[in-house]
Amino acid sequence: MKKGTVLIIRGLPGSGKSTYIKKIFPNAVICSADHYSVDFRGNYYFDKNKIGLNHQRSQEFFKTALKNFLPFIVVDNTNTEIWEFETYLQLAQEYDYQVFVIRLVVSPQIAIQRNVHKVPKNKIFEMHERMEKYPGEILLSNL
Repeated sequence: MKKGTVLIIRGLPGSGKSTYIKKIFPNAVICSADHYSVDFRGNYYFDKNKIGLNHQRSQEFFKTALKNFLPFIVVDNTNTEIWEFETYLQLAQEYDYQVFVIRLVVSPQIAIQRNVHKVPKNKIFEMHERMEKYPGEILLSNL
């Protein structure tokens, strides 16, 4: 029997990842690089020089959650390419967790309209172009 469940959420900025998680899984433990781009007042700020550090911190938090046998853990990042979430997959398998990958599918135009992190339009189109399919992922659209 598996120790718990890991849900990896993928999608463009503005695809509704965080909103979906809050609505469907309000009590989940959430691992997200975005959590490290929020100041003490709750304001989001983006520092491209901290992208790597923020993802490393998210992975460390994830590993701690696994070590503590937390039953339900959600990874909330864009994860456009498989290599971006491979570490999460490997760690979940090492700790004997069941893993599901969900991709929230929206057009780049909708993502641009919804995007609250002010990601430039050209970056959203680039992310859309490099989005890799992951075998067995669950696709959700029209959110």
